[in-house]
Amino acid sequence: MSYFFVMRRVVTLILYLSLIVAGLYLNLWIYQTQTGARFTVLMVGSFLVLFGGYMLWTNFLSRHRGFD
Repeated sequence: MSYFFVMRRVVTLILYLSLIVAGLYLNLWIYQTQTGARFTVLMVGSFLVLFGGYMLWTNFLSRHRGFD
């Protein structure tokens, strides 16, 4: 495997994991505060977790990976 292929996978893995972590942070920490935008924060956090998880699944965990 070439260097750029490996680095592209490393960068995308970091990006997908950061999406999941940011979504979990929004859902678990900010949503618990008593702000007026609780529903919006919940929806954005849920979207980030689901989108990051979906991209992580399709590119790294499934049998038919996107980079192969």
